[in-house]
Amino acid sequence: IGPVAIVVSTGGWAIYESGIMGELSTEEEHAVLLVGYDETSGEDYYLIRTSY
Repeated sequence: IGPVAIVVSTGGWAIYESGIMGELSTEEEHAVLLVGYDETSGEDYYLIRTSY
């Protein structure tokens, strides 16, 4: 399966510093490309690519 276009909330991106972002909001604001997923220390997460 290749990349998939999805829509996400960007409400917490301005204060993001590092690590894995948790769920911040359900408001859909920005289209991104879901390019994969991974796991770190037992925590699953998605890998996304954005244009800004």
